[in-house]
Amino acid sequence: MATTDVSPPTLSAAALQKLLSPLDVTVELVARSASTNTDLLTRARKRNPDLPPQVLRIALEQTAGRGRFDRQWVSPSAQAALTFSYGMLWPEAAQSFAGLPLVVGLALQRALATLGAPVQLKWPNDVLFAGRKLAGILVESVMQGGAVYVVIGIGLNLDLPSHIRLQIAQPVADLREALQSSAAALAEAPDFAQQILAAIVPELQRHLQQYRAQGFAAFSAAWNAVHLYQDKPVQLLDGATVVATGIARGVDEYGQLLIETASGMRRLRSGDISLRPL
Repeated sequence: MATTDVSPPTLSAAALQKLLSPLDVTVELVARSASTNTDLLTRARKRNPDLPPQVLRIALEQTAGRGRFDRQWVSPSAQAALTFSYGMLWPEAAQSFAGLPLVVGLALQRALATLGAPVQLKWPNDVLFAGRKLAGILVESVMQGGAVYVVIGIGLNLDLPSHIRLQIAQPVADLREALQSSAAALAEAPDFAQQILAAIVPELQRHLQQYRAQGFAAFSAAWNAVHLYQDKPVQLLDGATVVATGIARGVDEYGQLLIETASGMRRLRSGDISLRPL
């Protein structure tokens, strides 16, 4: 059942719920939220009975969105960016989630490619267009007895005005510029954001189901094929400290980044580490 406290022309909870009806996911659309991830995590911690087993929560305006390292995600409106979270109950509490952000990134890359946007990935959780950040991913979880409630937050730039770009401390891209000429009309459609979600959510759900069944090993080759910095020189940083310099040789079956250094091959987990090209 779809719930909403707003009905803008670009998004309709009822229409999106109908489009996603085969997926058994509840759509929630709100005008404003501090953080859709926090909304779902709070309900999960309280074992709130109104929290569906699978839910898509979308905010037209997110005032305290965040990414890795608690960095702010600027999302002024649904016209400028899509900010949403996908929550689901994950029965296998012992399973590692180390590769999950990478799987989500691959699902986004594939969904956007079908719409005409040739995007690439950056380890561990960024979606890029022309080397600039188009989307970010934040995966969080809450224990629920022997299970885990997993929340996947996604921020996707749609049409960023210049004054918003100036507020962001890194080069950014938006989906309007990423769409190829053959798909440019999509960006002009009144239900642009809705069509994007209708493409992303089924792909995301399919990837999550496969990840639960097969782990990250089933995705590593496909992920490496769309990694922007594959076989290129990079630095790995922990804050301002350089922890490794070498050639990015892809990810292994656990989602660890392989770096060929002067002293040999290293495997790095994401944690607090970030990648920078040289």
